[in-house]
Amino acid sequence: MPVNITDKDEVFDDNFWNQLYKKELVPWSNAPANLLKNFVEYLPKGAKILDLGCGRGRNSFFLERLGFEVLGLDISETAIQQAKDKNSKCKFKVFDLMHEEWPKDFDAVIDFGFYHFLPKQYRKEYVSKLNNTLNNQGIYCQQSGRNDIEHSYNRIPGGYVPPELNKEDIVFNNYTVILCEELTIPPHDHWGKYPCWNLIARKNFENSNNF
Repeated sequence: MPVNITDKDEVFDDNFWNQLYKKELVPWSNAPANLLKNFVEYLPKGAKILDLGCGRGRNSFFLERLGFEVLGLDISETAIQQAKDKNSKCKFKVFDLMHEEWPKDFDAVIDFGFYHFLPKQYRKEYVSKLNNTLNNQGIYCQQSGRNDIEHSYNRIPGGYVPPELNKEDIVFNNYTVILCEELTIPPHDHWGKYPCWNLIARKNFENSNNF
């Protein structure tokens, strides 16, 4: 029986994501994101990185091979087990990012789709958690869907379509933008093209809950 996301809060349903991973229906490939090649230029050697919504670890593995210390968090037990089966030096944990306290003291945080899926009312809390996790002068890297498209997420089983994002939705207060660009990722498998935002920014304060 298919799992449906019909309500904005069901985006946190682990069973939904487990089924997507089991059926190979997630709208991203196993290859690391190209944006990471720019991102790593701003990191100190051996930086400690948190991968939010890491899935099966495609980006975590890439960063670990470059000598970084990586912790990947995801709500899907299926995805985390698949990541652990790769036997890398990365650490992975099943984790509900909006209902648990994030670990702290990271030099960088990456997010390739988690923030994009959040209902709007969770954004302020997300920024607060990010601020508490990321060290001063730490680097934040995000890729998320743009606001001008009828993108492939509306084909996810169910009916929940993630909020579309403007530039002002992804550039947080007191973060210095290093890179912010619009691009379109080519189609992947049965998914359509993906118009998105790429963002790299530096946190330039000790702590703040501003959004």
